[in-house]
Amino acid sequence: MRNLAHFRALLIRALQSAGYRVVLIAPEDESRIDGQVERIDIRMDRAGTNVLKDWSTVRAYRSLLASVRPQLVLGFTPKANIYGAMAARSTGIPFVPTISGLGTAFLKGGALQQVQLGLYRHAFRHCPAVVFQNADDRDLFRARRIVRDGQEHVVPGSGIDLVHFDVRPQPGKSQVRFLFIGRMLADKGIFELAEAAKILRAQGVDFHLTLVGEVDEGNPSSADRGLIQRWQAEGLLGWVGSQSDVRPFIADADVVVLPSYREGMPRALLEAAAMGRAMVATDVPGCRDLVVAGRTGLLCSARDATSLASAMASMASLSVDQRVQMGREARALVERDFDAAIVAGRYLDLLHEHGL
Repeated sequence: MRNLAHFRALLIRALQSAGYRVVLIAPEDESRIDGQVERIDIRMDRAGTNVLKDWSTVRAYRSLLASVRPQLVLGFTPKANIYGAMAARSTGIPFVPTISGLGTAFLKGGALQQVQLGLYRHAFRHCPAVVFQNADDRDLFRARRIVRDGQEHVVPGSGIDLVHFDVRPQPGKSQVRFLFIGRMLADKGIFELAEAAKILRAQGVDFHLTLVGEVDEGNPSSADRGLIQRWQAEGLLGWVGSQSDVRPFIADADVVVLPSYREGMPRALLEAAAMGRAMVATDVPGCRDLVVAGRTGLLCSARDATSLASAMASMASLSVDQRVQMGREARALVERDFDAAIVAGRYLDLLHEHGL
């Protein structure tokens, strides 16, 4: 439910405003969405890789869909997309998945990636549409023959509320303040970020790095809580855990950094850009849609702490005015392409296109 509450609340409200009845099906947690939204909890092993064991998820989806009988199902996470699409097909309900990230199994490569690609190919065969958050993922699915011509649609992320995430003045401190927002996952580049901090400290760069986000106990790629606390004890960074409102932390930062291995459309960078902050990110799908090198931020190589440290050092060497100008261009970019109203409008157009 956290994914829907954090990333899809604006879309859910837009669907309700357009007259649709929205029912949420997701694993149970404490997340909530403002307003009246029906929700049904489903048991799912988010990090499990046993396909046979996961078949129980397909059966659970099938039972719920047969009970609710929706006109259409929208999916947003890898397992929900695969198993939800299989269940929807068996009950004769149209299913439209959104590829918002490819997941740890895909990034690891090897046999597990091939299994996942096979599952995508089987699950998406009869979907009326497949939504992608960036053109790179669309092209990958085309090349692997997972989607067919005319089936794919590119929508610019989950959208951002430009009133809620308004532009804030730079903190104006002499020490450059970097901020990371996200789960403490290897896939997000957390280990390279810690190593880059060691490099910057050895180089004498005057900086401060803050991590905002949770340790994901159920994810095998998550950093250990004790390790992060050791980094903190060594003075490499500050860790404040998960926060319900990240805006004060973005306001207190000069630069937001995301050394991810691959993204759909990174929420952390959308929020940073909306609030007028320069960014450092890896040159990978999703990130490079928001970080235009030399204009809205700086890019570095993925899985490369030295390249990341170099980009952070270059950002620290810029003047305040140069970073402010990058922030202005970042804000202009999200105003033009990533406003939540634009994203909601694209989904509503898609529903109308399919007679819903």
